[in-house]
Amino acid sequence: MTTACQSMTMRNNGKPWWRHAPRQRMRGLALVIVLWILTLLTLLASSFALSMRRETAISSALKAGAQAQALAEAALAIAEYRLMLPQAKQRWQADGSVYLLPRADGEIRIRILSEAGKVDINTGSTDQLRAVLQLAIDGERELDELIEAILDWRDADTDARSGGSEARLYRTARLPYRPRDAAFQNLEELQRVLGMTPAIFERIRPFITVYSANESVDMHLADPLLVAAIRREMKRRGIADSMLTAQADSTVESLDELNDVADSFDNENQVYTVKVQVRTQDGGAVLETVVRAQDDGQGGIPFQIMDWRQNGDG
Repeated sequence: MTTACQSMTMRNNGKPWWRHAPRQRMRGLALVIVLWILTLLTLLASSFALSMRRETAISSALKAGAQAQALAEAALAIAEYRLMLPQAKQRWQADGSVYLLPRADGEIRIRILSEAGKVDINTGSTDQLRAVLQLAIDGERELDELIEAILDWRDADTDARSGGSEARLYRTARLPYRPRDAAFQNLEELQRVLGMTPAIFERIRPFITVYSANESVDMHLADPLLVAAIRREMKRRGIADSMLTAQADSTVESLDELNDVADSFDNENQVYTVKVQVRTQDGGAVLETVVRAQDDGQGGIPFQIMDWRQNGDG
């Protein structure tokens, strides 16, 4: 009996079985640790691969955006060149026409507008301001108040048209500034006028300017929406403006007349908005600039950039 018990408790060179149990447990623990390490390494590798894919995607997007922006700037240079051509038939017109430059991987769209076809917020009449603001405002009271605020901002005196002080009205509205009492320096300044909201500003922005210095709008070059708005305002006031009607309804009947109009346009309207939209398979870009034609007689830079807006979404 004693011999049998001893044989049951002795294994492997006569060592008791319980002497081997810790080693077996250590082997199991080592296996678990190895599995955990492999799992962590797998997670790290997956995270690194995902990070690299994201970095690659970001780099590709940046590259595509830079290429699209370069194409937009090249298209702007083409537009400026075509505006300078002496032959009327070859010269691009600033009447809102869209010029298309096809590419194998997309297209480039160029639209040119004369600032003379917009309402100048510095010199435009009350009727002109009312017409363009009606594109964004329905309420008559809100419309009248905003027109008065614009006129108060650009005039030289400090008295509000509604009575009292202009500065007091802005203090009452808790605005930390007062009207400039001078001409608007740029379109963005219009957003500071009492009552002007971002929604109204963005709606009327395509139809206003600070560069034409004209009291009236050249109806040949104006956007059809603006032409319709001006005509509605004239009709509302019961004014029969024969010049307005003639401008809006006239047509060019001959090539000679077209050349005369183009030459007149070239001499009198020297500020343009150039809108460029680039679309490619990998992305796009939008560029909108205001350029002023200039001729120093010495072969200098033909256009001066007055305003520049861009984004990377075509």
